[in-house]
Amino acid sequence: MRTKNEFPNYNIKIDWINGVILSPWMPKPLVASVKTTLKSIKGCKNLRVYQTGLIDNIAWKKIADRF
Repeated sequence: MRTKNEFPNYNIKIDWINGVILSPWMPKPLVASVKTTLKSIKGCKNLRVYQTGLIDNIAWKKIADRF
């Protein structure tokens, strides 16, 4: 039985990951730190890591404004 402080472990190969999309609400200084940390992992130097701009997208805002 797992304790509440344990997390499941998944064997994921780096080459299965195309990129990492960060939350649009993540503070900019944290984005830079997370990018640096992820790219420092062996095999991730060229990993595409970016913060989504979805909430700033004009087309998305127009659709959201309809509701």
